[in-house]
Amino acid sequence: MGLPGGLDDGQQAGADQCEGREHRAESHVPGGAPGSRCIVPATGFYEWKAVPGQKRKQPYYVRLEGGQPFGFAGLWTPSHLAPPTCTIITTNANELLAPIHSRMPVILDPDDEALWLDPGPIAPIKILPCLRPFPSERMEAIPVSSLVSSPDNEGPELIEPVPA
Repeated sequence: MGLPGGLDDGQQAGADQCEGREHRAESHVPGGAPGSRCIVPATGFYEWKAVPGQKRKQPYYVRLEGGQPFGFAGLWTPSHLAPPTCTIITTNANELLAPIHSRMPVILDPDDEALWLDPGPIAPIKILPCLRPFPSERMEAIPVSSLVSSPDNEGPELIEPVPA
C-alpha cells in the first residue's frame, strides 16, 4: 500500500521504524488526506557538492543559522493502515543550496507548522505556500569531513567545519 494522497512510491518499513523517502513538492500536493502531514524534526542535513578535478564530492552540513532545531515537511502513513512509512518533501533549492544541489528538503517556517499539521482536508491553494524554499539568509552550509559519507561513522566530529 502506498502513501496517502495518491502517493504510491513511498518505502515501507517495519512496525517499529519509519523509513524516509523524499517527494518533490510540485509533484505531490498533500492537501486532502486527513492526518497524513507530519513534521520531521532535525537540526541539519547533509548535501554533497561536486568539486571540479576531484573524484570525491565535498559534503556540507546544512542548518539554520545558530543551529536551532527545525521541522521538515513530511507525509506519513499510520501503522493501522499498513506498515508505517514517512517521506520528506523536497522543493527547488534556495540561493544558498543551488550551487550544491538543485533540490532541498522543505523546511517549514515555524509560522506554517500549525497549518501543516491541521488534520483536516485543506485546499492545495492554502497549503502550497508552506512548501516554498526556506530563506537562504536564515541558513548556513558548512563544509565538513568526508567521514560523513560512510554510514559506519558517527559522532559530533561529522558536523565540525573543515576547509572547503
